Amino acid sequence: MGCPSSNSRLLAALFGAAVLAGLAVPPGIWGGLPDLCLFHRLLGLPCPTCGLTRSWSALLHGQPGAALRFHLFGPALLAGAAGACLRSLAGAPPRWPGRGWLWGGGLVWGAYALARMAGMFPSPP
Repeated sequence: MGCPSSNSRLLAALFGAAVLAGLAVPPGIWGGLPDLCLFHRLLGLPCPTCGLTRSWSALLHGQPGAALRFHLFGPALLAGAAGACLRSLAGAPPRWPGRGWLWGGGLVWGAYALARMAGMFPSPP
């Protein structure tokens, strides 16, 4: 294991900033935040990432049920981002899943996004 590179430190800083931002947003104002998603504002449908920020914030505030309601993949992505950040800071090279995992994950993500657009899963408030 080598020393962390400047890219690793940048990744850690960005991840740390995202965690701090998630902790700084109290649960009581999640519904009152402005809608910054251009996809949602133009089409009135949730984009594939709509609710991820609130999902991370809910998880960081100890509300896993709310985190899953905001976005089903939010907790898994937060855990994966934390793991990648720690691995990078330890100086380990990045590990990418195989092509099959990427395609499979993309298909599941796309199916979930389409199901949310069709109203089969609740959209984030």
